[in-house]
Amino acid sequence: MNTTTTRRRRRRSNPGRNGSGRRPPPEAGAKAPAVRPRGPERASLFHNFGFRFDVLAPLVLATVALPLGLLLPVVHFSWALKDDTTFTVLTGISDLVRSGHVFIGLLILTFSVIFPVGKLLALYGLWFVPLPAGPRGASLRWLEFLGKWSMLDVFVVGILIGTLKLGILSDATPRIGAYVFTGAVLLSMAATLRQSRLARRSTGPPPLPPRSSLAVPLAALISLFLLGAGLELPLMKVDKWLFWKNEFSILRGTAEMYREGHTLMAAMVTVFVIAAPMMQAVCAMWVWLLGRSRKDRARLVAGLRHVSRWAMADVFALGAAVVLSKIGGVVNVSPQPGLWLFAAGTVLGSGVSWHLTAPRAHGPPVIRGKEEKKEGNSRPGDREKNPLIRKGGNRDRGEMEIVI
Repeated sequence: MNTTTTRRRRRRSNPGRNGSGRRPPPEAGAKAPAVRPRGPERASLFHNFGFRFDVLAPLVLATVALPLGLLLPVVHFSWALKDDTTFTVLTGISDLVRSGHVFIGLLILTFSVIFPVGKLLALYGLWFVPLPAGPRGASLRWLEFLGKWSMLDVFVVGILIGTLKLGILSDATPRIGAYVFTGAVLLSMAATLRQSRLARRSTGPPPLPPRSSLAVPLAALISLFLLGAGLELPLMKVDKWLFWKNEFSILRGTAEMYREGHTLMAAMVTVFVIAAPMMQAVCAMWVWLLGRSRKDRARLVAGLRHVSRWAMADVFALGAAVVLSKIGGVVNVSPQPGLWLFAAGTVLGSGVSWHLTAPRAHGPPVIRGKEEKKEGNSRPGDREKNPLIRKGGNRDRGEMEIVI
C-alpha cells in the first residue's frame, strides 16, 4: 500500500475535514466554535524577568539593614536629675509596655517590627513564587500604599528631639539605629515600587477613577491651608517647673535640627512631612483642573500616586500622639492649636488622595449599553469569537456587555 492511498483513507475517515485536510468554513448562519480566553499565567516575576538588580539589590539590603535598625540605638536621652538612657526600637517598645502604655507599645510593634518583617517576606514571595497576575498586582499595590507606616518610630524620635530641648534639664539625640532603620524602610519601599511597575506589564495600569466633582479640589485646597497653618503654629507645649519650657512646631523644630547638626533627621522631616504632603494637595487640585481628558487624567493620577507614597504627614501626626502619651509622665506637655490644624489637614489630604489613588479591584470594569451594530449586520459567531463580548445579553433588545 503506497503513501497516497493511506492519505486518502485518512481524509475519508475524518468527516470533520474536507478533501484538502483542512476544516471546512462554517456555513452561513452556523454557530462558530467559541474561543476560550486565556487566563492569567501563573508564573513568578523572577521567571518572567530573571535576575533584576534594581529589585533584588534593595530587597537584600533592606533584609540586612532591618535587623540592625531594630537592635542598634535609635535615641539617647540626657537627664539632669537621673541617669542617661539609650533606647533601641525593641527596648523602646518594652519600656512603653512596662510603663503602662500597652496600646502605644503594640502600635509601634505592629508598624515598626511586624509589618516591615512581613513586608519583606511578602516581597520575596511575590517575586519568586508563581502567582496569578491579578492577586499579585493587588498585593503589591496594598504594600505600596501601607509601606510608609513603618516610619512611625523614626518620626517619634524626631519629635522627641524637638520637644525635649529643655536646656540643662533634658536633651534628646538621634543615634545610628534611627538612620539604619530608615534606610531599611526606604529600601523596602523602593523594592515594592519596582516590583509593582514590573507586575503592571502583565496586568496593565491600575484602574483610572472617573473625573471627580468640584468638592475634591476644594477639599484639597482646604487641606493645603490647614497643613500650612499646622506646620507654622506650635504642635505642643512642654514645660518643667517654672524655668524650662519649649513650644514645638514642625518648621521651627526642623530648623533647630539643621542648626544642631542632625541633618539627616531634618532632611527626612523636610521631604516626607513638609514638602511631599503639600505637593500631594497641589497634585490633587491639578487632577481636577487639568485632567479633563482621559489621557491627561491618567498621567496626573499616576503623578499623584507617586507623590502620595512619600507623603507621611499622617504618620507624623500619629507619632505626635505617641509622644504626647510617652513623655506625659516626665514633663508637663499639652497639645496646641497647631496639632489639631495639622491633623485636620492630614486627614483631609489623605482622604482626597485615597479617593483618587486607593487600590481598587483590578478586574476589568463592565460597561452595559446598547449595541451599536444591529444584530442582523453582525457576522455569524461574532459574539463567540470576540472575547470582549460576554454572553448573557438580550439579543432581541440588542444589549451587550463590553469589557474594557
